[in-house]
Amino acid sequence: MIVNMAALLMQTGKMDGALDLLNREIAESPKYARAWSNRAVIRYKRGETASAAADVDVALHLDPSNTQAQNLVRLLGASAPSASPQ
Repeated sequence: MIVNMAALLMQTGKMDGALDLLNREIAESPKYARAWSNRAVIRYKRGETASAAADVDVALHLDPSNTQAQNLVRLLGASAPSASPQ
């Protein structure tokens, strides 16, 4: 229920409130992949790509079929700077 409330807050642009709820939920239920992937989305939207990537890794470790996390991996890959060919 907490993660659903956080998702609603995210949809209305209240990222700080959503992040607070997700941090609490992750502390209490660290094996809940959806909480990790939602927090990763918030961090990605804030430009915190390293933190977003770390959260996505945990989410996919807990639930490899989490489509939100899979989509975010693609976004993170697209936003990574390209290595120059040598």
